[in-house]
Amino acid sequence: MIRRAAWLIASLGAFPFLGMVKFRCHFGNGWPCGWMSFYGGVTWHIIPAAWITLSVGLIAWSLNLDRALRPLVGAWLALAWYTLPVGIIHPPSHGGPCPEWPILCHDRPLLGFGGLFYWLAPFVTWTAVRMVRHRRATACTPR
Repeated sequence: MIRRAAWLIASLGAFPFLGMVKFRCHFGNGWPCGWMSFYGGVTWHIIPAAWITLSVGLIAWSLNLDRALRPLVGAWLALAWYTLPVGIIHPPSHGGPCPEWPILCHDRPLLGFGGLFYWLAPFVTWTAVRMVRHRRATACTPR
């Protein structure tokens, strides 16, 4: 049971921080918008993000979907990329040395989506596949 809880925490742990930045953009005055800044550190905006994440975790736990969420541990990699300072990962137009490459550099969208979308996409897709497989494996068959 402790191991199961640890996996669930590791799987969903990055999302309160990512959600905090998104909430700050929409409900905070003077914060940069988008998924692009941890400027200012952790703020009260983490509370609603953590509440949503906790709700998802409790639902996953009660439906025995927590094992299907394990690929979301990869969100920590996306969070690490996301928190790199301007001097490392931003293009010259934003004060950094990174070439104008989408996905690798912040603020270089590809097909209308920012880099964080592409860093999270494989883990979210893998999780969706695992959830479908879990549902099929546990579905009741008619008699």
